[in-house]
Amino acid sequence: MRTSNQRTIVIVVLALCAGVAFGATPPDPDPPMLGIHWQKGAVRPVATVTAPTVDRASPDVSAASKGSGTCSDCLTYHGGPILATTRILPIFWGTSWSNPAFAQDKISGLDNWHTYYPGSDYESETLSQYCSGTTSGATTCTAGANGQTFVRTAKNSGSSGVSYTPGSYVVDTTTAGSGQKTATILSEVCAVIQKKVAAGNFTPTTSDYYPVYVDLPVSGGYCAYHSYGTCSYTPKGGKSTNVNITFAFFWNADGNVGCSSGDGPYVTAPGGSYPVSTLTGHSEGLGSLADSTAHELAETRTDPSSPRAWTDASGSEIGDKCEWNTGYPGQVVGNAPVVKFLDNTAWVLQPLWSNLEAIDTSTRSTPPTFLPDTFAQQSLSSKGAASGSYGCVYGLSRPLNLTGAY
Repeated sequence: MRTSNQRTIVIVVLALCAGVAFGATPPDPDPPMLGIHWQKGAVRPVATVTAPTVDRASPDVSAASKGSGTCSDCLTYHGGPILATTRILPIFWGTSWSNPAFAQDKISGLDNWHTYYPGSDYESETLSQYCSGTTSGATTCTAGANGQTFVRTAKNSGSSGVSYTPGSYVVDTTTAGSGQKTATILSEVCAVIQKKVAAGNFTPTTSDYYPVYVDLPVSGGYCAYHSYGTCSYTPKGGKSTNVNITFAFFWNADGNVGCSSGDGPYVTAPGGSYPVSTLTGHSEGLGSLADSTAHELAETRTDPSSPRAWTDASGSEIGDKCEWNTGYPGQVVGNAPVVKFLDNTAWVLQPLWSNLEAIDTSTRSTPPTFLPDTFAQQSLSSKGAASGSYGCVYGLSRPLNLTGAY
């Protein structure tokens, strides 16, 4: 049996034979794991990000015009780029993806998720407020200010910055490498890029994002992470070219309670071959991957690389602050809030952190109420602690009742 390192060496050798030049390494030969989506109950290491000096007593709320509370828990801007627009190109890696008993609805379900996520309320209500080019240390961006580039959503630009072509994923049924080394996953992405280039009609860009889903079980105490790196590719008859890309890694979370989204209960329908949720119709594995997918995509868009963009003082990103923080009054079925996408499919997803909602103190009450333009989970703070912080937002502009209808 080959070890993970041996597999990595074989992949690189085969890729070189295919014309991929891996001499152009990323800033770190093993890029950092950013925004690690830890399993429930895992002890999160604290990686402090040095923040520029900012007056917490007078946060910048010019973009919000929604109150004047302090925001000691907010994400702050660290000077790095955001991913204003992105093209998503998923990769399913591993021998098991050719087995219908393993694949179940995971490939088709994630294809559907990426198709109807762009333009959804879940995307627009939180991500639309974050930008690059604002003052270092700021907690908000000022709409219309010169030099600022926002994460593009339907709310601030009229259309989503995410582009995805249904069916544009790649299934690589070679033996998957472990995500314990980010360089292994980057090598797989680079190999896929070269194959797509060689096949014709594909040119990679710096805005491309590659979520890589492997068939290996969860290991290391985490469900997923995102990262970045550089790939070299050679067009047919052309010269070797470098391209910077972002990517994410996802373990197979089948049967893993620590990475479960909270969807369910699960029953096998008559004539069905695997259990599906009575709430959403998704398998347990798809539900877990969808929740991690939402987490990593949001973080890739707001904090994609180095220098860092939007993190809090402890290094947590927009998804980290609200992971496993689910459920709120009026929209709970089995302690799971249901988010609906543009095709009316239902998903159990974590909320995302909103600085604007954390700053706003205008509608605080006990029991908590919701702001008129969004549904903030105001009874819980980050990580589910009821300590009076109000930043975890699902982004629904319409309440969903218990029958599943708006």
